[in-house]
Amino acid sequence: MNEKREKRHDIETQIALLTRELEITRQEMKKYNDLRKTMNEVIERVIKLEIQQIEEEKRGKATSNVTKNTRDWILFTIAIAGWLMSLIQFLK
Repeated sequence: MNEKREKRHDIETQIALLTRELEITRQEMKKYNDLRKTMNEVIERVIKLEIQQIEEEKRGKATSNVTKNTRDWILFTIAIAGWLMSLIQFLK
């Protein structure tokens, strides 16, 4: 009878230890899942920022091209005006 009691006590002790280990494992899994969730959120933010930066660079290039084209047209207009003034002076 004493032997059965010891075996039962050993089994109960093992079950208690396994239950505790299971609880620790659950806590670690929760930490891991929370960490993974945070990492995914950070990755999403980084991707959004990269897309935003690319779009801003595209807009900047478009603005730069418009500015360059406008500057070219202004210089062309000044050159034509200068050429016309020279022609008028020459014909006087």
